[in-house]
Amino acid sequence: MRLRFGATVKVHANGYQVESYLPGVDRVAFSGTSMASPQVANLAGKTLTINPALTPTQVIDIIVSTSDTTSDGRRTLIPPRKALELVRQKKG
Repeated sequence: MRLRFGATVKVHANGYQVESYLPGVDRVAFSGTSMASPQVANLAGKTLTINPALTPTQVIDIIVSTSDTTSDGRRTLIPPRKALELVRQKKG
């Protein structure tokens, strides 16, 4: 699998070999944006659960500002716990 990077990619989520379930089948590992993007959407939803007053721009800023760059500098990974802790601090 070849990873793609570009100026429009602000954060990355694990999309490689994500364990999934198919009807009538046990577990299957899939890779790609179809596996990664739901993780970012899930994190956005959790931030709004903690603080429903956040705007879409604020949610994006929280996710991007708490992300961690990998040691090779090629990816910026979302850290759900770190992002949610920031939301809790800002709310309180």
